[in-house]
Amino acid sequence: MGKGGGGFLSAIVMAVAVFAAFYTGGASLYAAAAWGAGAGALSFVMSSQMAQIGTTGYDDAATSLSRSTSPASGLPVIMGGDGPHKSGATGSFVLSGTIVSWYNILNSDSQYLYTEHIVAMSGTEKWIEQIYIDDEPILDIPIKADGIVPPNSINARFRPFLQIEVRFGGAYTNTKTLATQYAGPRYNNNFRGNGIVSIATVIKKTQDSLETSTLINDNYVMQVELKGQIITDLSDMSRKASSNGPSQIYEILTNPIWGMGLEPALIDLNSFRTAAQYCKDMFFYSNGAVSYNETYKQTIEAILQTFSGFVYTNMGKICCGVDRKSVSLKIFNESNIVGDVKVVTSGTSDYCNTIDAKYTAVGNKYGNDIVRFPSEISQDEVIRADGRVITRALDFTWIYDKVHLAQLANRELLKMKYGQNVITITTPDAWDLEIYDCVDVQLKELEINSKYRIVAKDISTSQDSLGYIQLTLAQTNDGIYEGKDPGVWTPDGSINNVIGVQPPSNLEVVKKGGTINGMIVNMSWTASPDPNLRGYYVYYRRTGTNDWSYVASTNIYETSYDVYNLVDGVAYDFAVASYNNLGFVSNKLEVTGITPDFNFTLPTPTGLVLINASLSATSTEAEDFYIGWNDQSSLQVNGRQFLDYFKEYEIGIWKAGVKVKSYRTKDLTFLYTLAQNRADDIGRTVRFSVSARGFNSGTYSADAFIEVTNPQAPQVQDFKVASGIGALAFTWSIANRPIDFDYMIFQVSSTSDYSSGVITHTSTAAYTDWMSVPDGDYYIRAAQVDVYGAAGNINWTLSLPYKQNTSIPFSQLNEDIIDGVLDSAKMNTIKQEIIDTVDFKGWQVVANQNGYISGIALGNDGKESVFTVVADRFSLISSANASDTTRNYPFVVDSSTGTTYLKSAMIQNASINGAQIANAAIKTANIMDGAINSAKIQDGSIYNAKIGNEIYSNNYQWNSSGWYIGKNGTALFYNGYFRGGIYADSGNFGLNGNGGVVINGNGLTVPLSNGGRVVVGRW
Repeated sequence: MGKGGGGFLSAIVMAVAVFAAFYTGGASLYAAAAWGAGAGALSFVMSSQMAQIGTTGYDDAATSLSRSTSPASGLPVIMGGDGPHKSGATGSFVLSGTIVSWYNILNSDSQYLYTEHIVAMSGTEKWIEQIYIDDEPILDIPIKADGIVPPNSINARFRPFLQIEVRFGGAYTNTKTLATQYAGPRYNNNFRGNGIVSIATVIKKTQDSLETSTLINDNYVMQVELKGQIITDLSDMSRKASSNGPSQIYEILTNPIWGMGLEPALIDLNSFRTAAQYCKDMFFYSNGAVSYNETYKQTIEAILQTFSGFVYTNMGKICCGVDRKSVSLKIFNESNIVGDVKVVTSGTSDYCNTIDAKYTAVGNKYGNDIVRFPSEISQDEVIRADGRVITRALDFTWIYDKVHLAQLANRELLKMKYGQNVITITTPDAWDLEIYDCVDVQLKELEINSKYRIVAKDISTSQDSLGYIQLTLAQTNDGIYEGKDPGVWTPDGSINNVIGVQPPSNLEVVKKGGTINGMIVNMSWTASPDPNLRGYYVYYRRTGTNDWSYVASTNIYETSYDVYNLVDGVAYDFAVASYNNLGFVSNKLEVTGITPDFNFTLPTPTGLVLINASLSATSTEAEDFYIGWNDQSSLQVNGRQFLDYFKEYEIGIWKAGVKVKSYRTKDLTFLYTLAQNRADDIGRTVRFSVSARGFNSGTYSADAFIEVTNPQAPQVQDFKVASGIGALAFTWSIANRPIDFDYMIFQVSSTSDYSSGVITHTSTAAYTDWMSVPDGDYYIRAAQVDVYGAAGNINWTLSLPYKQNTSIPFSQLNEDIIDGVLDSAKMNTIKQEIIDTVDFKGWQVVANQNGYISGIALGNDGKESVFTVVADRFSLISSANASDTTRNYPFVVDSSTGTTYLKSAMIQNASINGAQIANAAIKTANIMDGAINSAKIQDGSIYNAKIGNEIYSNNYQWNSSGWYIGKNGTALFYNGYFRGGIYADSGNFGLNGNGGVVINGNGLTVPLSNGGRVVVGRW
């Protein structure tokens, strides 16, 4: 357990203030540690001048194992190299990324890519075990000398395409050989790379490398596996790339270039050498790189973790110790303890029962793995007692060996078990004791009798114990060093092969047109879903050939590419493939047989509407369909104005999914007339497409569509039927007559479902019409029909049952009565007779003069009654007028001519076949056909009017006032405002009345006051 802060449980930097401070840069080591003075950052400089590591943290290539081009990236300081031995090699290595300080394509367009990589601070052993390019191992033989790497040291797969030159750092007088050939003219002889480990590569791209996807990534990542700095190994004082932890700390403290630059006299060398020998004996190795994201303190702590070490000051010198099993040097009890004893028992802030240890797994490409202790959590007694897992993470990333890590991780876990309390005592008997010495404490009153380690030593400043030593002691036990849990480890190995890379999809090739450099096409595709996607390779070839030509690579965010310099009229194949972070390439996604003529896509028209819509957004009563769309003139196409490419719009007419006709216009509107509709045989529903067209047949936009309709005329209102002589009279209202009305249709049928005996009549009249129909029982209906005819559902009125009876009905009784009158009278007699027969009852009076008979008769057969007059003339006169000299007959029937004379009549309903009316007052009139010599109409509403000659206003004076319209089309108006368009073949417009502006088929001509003119159009 332990004291708040938990510092003594892991590798720490400790200090005891004994008034013997030493200084570095004006600050004591204790102060520097407390402040966390950084290991700093070292940016790459292409000369021998190396800036000393400061205190500001930066990323470095060894920590991130990546490719960097930033001048603020830290230059790694590599430590280690003599153990543990890597499988198949001698010693150990550290894996580092690189900083790319220069890259160049020879002559800007050649096959050769030169790249300068900075690996680490110089001073390392000349040994590069392996170089990885995009995780591919490049070397067959390690590099152990400056210069161009022999070809046989490079793997056979990469040998034809790769050259390498290495410098391990030094005082060079010239630049690299490969740089002089491939780095370009701006890379001069001052760029020598003094004081750094650097690698120059030259990659040659060929058809073979493209086909096999070998070294084709321009932005590749290089990682280098190399030995560390040559330092003094304190165990035997030899100079080598040492993995001895205390020796590495000593180098960091004293190195004047990248370390703290302390004077060796400030360091207790013997304590460091003792710790170094202990590490050698225990096979405790330390390998890593100075992190530029961490302070010196953090770097030293990371190394101390490799051997459970600690650093402290004693008597003015920096000392190094090791946490290991040791004997007690002194006993403290009531006899030599002064004052109070402070006891701090275990808390929960630092306690754990599980350790998650992070280490470097060399077998997994130097990745960081984590192993948990205890390995069998379910069987651990401490975890069972605690009732839960309490985890603490520790960083052992400078450790490569699993046995080494398990030993130290077990110690840290067991400290939690045996460390129960921390006590503070004051004593005069501790001047000769040092940090981490062991002592026994025996205090009966506090029931303390245990072994403790000294974790802090201070001079007491209390008045009653002034000059005594105050010790902070942490409880310990030798059982801490007996841990045996070996840990459960992840297996070694890395992904060297993958099953495949998921390719992109939906490759489209759009022809974009031509330039002075040839034709252009745009390739676009849907991104690959591969989780390890790195980018795409673009290819093309002439159709019919076998070899693909590599065009370019794009990153994961670029899913389109323009291919230039294609030949017009030649067919090409195009392909794209995806590649991942391991350099593996997917199958090619291909589009074949594309001829890159001047074809590219224009923007699709938007905002397509039915301008003359009336019933809904896509329906109208107008006989013509008038559509429009948004103005595209401000759009950019291929980096130019839309109008630079635009020629016209194509309007397609579709029927049943097939385009049957196309029209062209430059306007933003199109009027599809009824005449065009009938010629195209389309009908009342039309599907339009609108696309923009360029000056080449292959330059066009996608179609925009709209479907519009002209619904059938609505049901006619107030339809009525009346009988005429041998005909039916129809009347109706035109209140809902559509503007595209064509005719009325009437049907008279003998059956209610109009399946037989149907008589059809059509009429263009308004209000009323007649239809010749014989007498009979009928069903009658009517409907309005628009200019699109009966196609579509006709909106019939409700069917009306109707009896037509306009001729005199036959009566047998009436015939018998007349026969009786004719047969009953004798010559020159008048006879009155009562008739009482089986057939009927009646009465009659008959006059016979020379065989010429007249009479009246009544008859009734029980079903029908008749009153019959047999006379040539039947007249009616009032009693008052009968005695007048000039008699006035209000009603006379002349049966000899069939004429009836009425003085005056009130007729509720009448059917008149023909009439001559001298004067009439008519409240409402529906006149089917009329000829009027003269008419004065105060207020009139005329549905249709045909003027036979001319029409003009009552103030019309030729060329002076009023208005005039002649039947030949001539019209004169003296003022006019027009809100819509005006269409004319030519025109003459006056400026201040002089009539000088002319518009005709050649264009617009405007005269100038000085005698000149401005012409827009053709001269």
